[in-house]
Amino acid sequence: MFNVDSGFIGEFKTGDNVNYNLATLKILYDCQKSKSSSDSVLLCKPITIILTSIVEALLHDFIFRIQQYTTEGVKTIAAAVLSDVRSKKT
Repeated sequence: MFNVDSGFIGEFKTGDNVNYNLATLKILYDCQKSKSSSDSVLLCKPITIILTSIVEALLHDFIFRIQQYTTEGVKTIAAAVLSDVRSKKT
């Protein structure tokens, strides 16, 4: 496993969800390694769905932070990019 800085994700519940999905992925990958190739292929779809849900959660959190964290800002994002994203409707 790996550690992620607590400031990386803006909402606790989103971070909790991502951690849960990462733990689930670890179990699925371990199971996939231990199965025959004909059985392990059956785990590809659930793995892909969980990976996609993690990406979706991270993108949602990122856009939410850009739009809502106007006082704190979002580190390493240029001010022009922040104002451009904030000007768009969701």
